[in-house]
Amino acid sequence: MIGDLKLTALRARLIAIGVPAEFAGEGVLVCGEYVKDPTADPNGVVSVRKHGRGQVEVDGGVSDTFFTVRKEVYALHAIVTPA
Repeated sequence: MIGDLKLTALRARLIAIGVPAEFAGEGVLVCGEYVKDPTADPNGVVSVRKHGRGQVEVDGGVSDTFFTVRKEVYALHAIVTPA
């Protein structure tokens, strides 16, 4: 991945498309319905962490939220594949 992911930009983008997202510590963005409603299914929770420039970890169970968050992370980066 080329680019520097700004978690604040990702949060704003997710909120704009209807995915709740809040910061839960230094460098961790937590996304999903569970963020705004603790009675929701916790399996839909996705966390996004930055480990360095171009190193992003998207962690969570397989759910619509996971694929939406992953798609938005990819949209904020240029993806380079080996030839």
